[in-house]
Amino acid sequence: MDWIVPLIFLVAAYAVIAYYVHAMKLWEDHIVFYGPIMAIKTNRVQFFDKFVAWRTFFRIYGTIGVIAVIIISVLITVMLFISVRYTLLLQPEPTGIYEPQNILLIPGINQYVPSTIAVWLAFIITIGIHEFGHAILCRVENIKVRGMGALVAVIPIGFFVEPDEEELDKTKGMPKARMFGAGITNNLVFGFSCFVLLILLFGLVVPAQQPVIYGVYRNYSADAAGVPPDSVIRYIAIANTSPARGNQSVVPIPAYGAGLGSFSGVPSTGRGSKMNLTAEKEKYFLGLSDPSPAYSALIDKYLIQRYGERSYRDQNNTVCDPFSCTSSVDTVPATSIDKKGSELTAPSTVRVPVASREQVSIVLNTTKPGDRIILGVEKNDVLKEYSVNLSTWPAEAGSRQSGFMGITYYDGALVKSAVQEMFSPVGFFQFLIVPFATGEGSGFVRIIAFDTPDTRFYQVPFYGFWEVIHLLFWCAWININVGIFNAIPMVPLDGGYIFKEGVDRLLDRRGLSRYSGYVVSAVSYVMVVVLMSLILLPYLMHM
Repeated sequence: MDWIVPLIFLVAAYAVIAYYVHAMKLWEDHIVFYGPIMAIKTNRVQFFDKFVAWRTFFRIYGTIGVIAVIIISVLITVMLFISVRYTLLLQPEPTGIYEPQNILLIPGINQYVPSTIAVWLAFIITIGIHEFGHAILCRVENIKVRGMGALVAVIPIGFFVEPDEEELDKTKGMPKARMFGAGITNNLVFGFSCFVLLILLFGLVVPAQQPVIYGVYRNYSADAAGVPPDSVIRYIAIANTSPARGNQSVVPIPAYGAGLGSFSGVPSTGRGSKMNLTAEKEKYFLGLSDPSPAYSALIDKYLIQRYGERSYRDQNNTVCDPFSCTSSVDTVPATSIDKKGSELTAPSTVRVPVASREQVSIVLNTTKPGDRIILGVEKNDVLKEYSVNLSTWPAEAGSRQSGFMGITYYDGALVKSAVQEMFSPVGFFQFLIVPFATGEGSGFVRIIAFDTPDTRFYQVPFYGFWEVIHLLFWCAWININVGIFNAIPMVPLDGGYIFKEGVDRLLDRRGLSRYSGYVVSAVSYVMVVVLMSLILLPYLMHM
């Protein structure tokens, strides 16, 4: 792969630099090694003293955060036990989300979390936001911060804050709980802020109206013709849809005037002029704000063949039989459209440019099962034609008389609506499972998290829009998940320390503080067993 060589170079360069710094004992006051991980720290932390001026605000903020952490701790604990029960009942295979590497939220290791710039940047921001929360509340609660720094292993993988241990031990009750909960609170507040901004910003996109083929039904017409998904229908050539005698087809007058005169019996304002709209014709234009001239010509052709008389005037204004007046256009190229938008048709086909799904559907409404159409389909900037023999509609689609291609369209408006509906409780759950959503029913929303070809089917408000969307998604997703995970009542997680502080205060009032450590340890071990069960049970049940 293209990234292997740069990765090997970066790892080798880091190893050489780390070994040299360690061997030469350079910057010992600022660089410490924990195995292969380099900790770069500084004692210049006066920056956090500035937040003391807003002590009242941050104490209220921290108290609300502690309450939120307690609620989340209860909910996540219940959810973990339900997950274990679910695993025992369904006995899932140890694949996909049940593989051990997918339990860890490490980009590139977890197969659902890609190793991209947006993900790594969001990952680093998440850790920084978390540690800054601890540092700020330390100073707000008069706990000295001795230092802070970053953990580096080729790239920054984390941050840390060093509070003064003596002052931390002296701090009790809510001040200490606020300090421990500040990291989780920061992650949740920042994550939800990115989540809201993501949805609001996505509302600025304008979905393209062009008919994008998203999928092809197996064993139906388009599949048999080899029509590819992830492509765009540019035009439709309809063959053999006219009243015919033998192998000949009627060549009707174009609606915008190709110089062939007018049908007898059909209202007209003159040779080559547009036919008056009737109530029958108007229904084919419902919902279309700007139908193309070629499309309008096709509808005229269809209606005249359906309702008109079988004689018309040729270029010499002579009335003739419709099956013998075709010589003037026998060799007209299929793509011949004049500057005014008039369509020149060959004897048996008419190629109609289509610019929306509605136009494709209305064109197909003029067909019946067994008709042959030619789709002009563009994929990867290459235009190809596919001959499609239309089939009947499947029974579950209801009784329809028109021909059926067997394709599904990419619906950008639906995607936009689905993203905006993530504000609801159900929608928020869909947001959380976006990285794991690979099915046809939900995979389309992956556009907000991954670089997919679907992005070209939207008009965006500014350059780099999708990069911003992806960064906002991963900042929201990683911060929220890190916040939730850290709320688990298990030491050494922040939720565990808040739980410990609560147990200490509760038992101390009753003179039972000596049992506090046992209670906290028991709960922590239970949570460890629950988490390990979710990892190991799929393997143990399929040995």
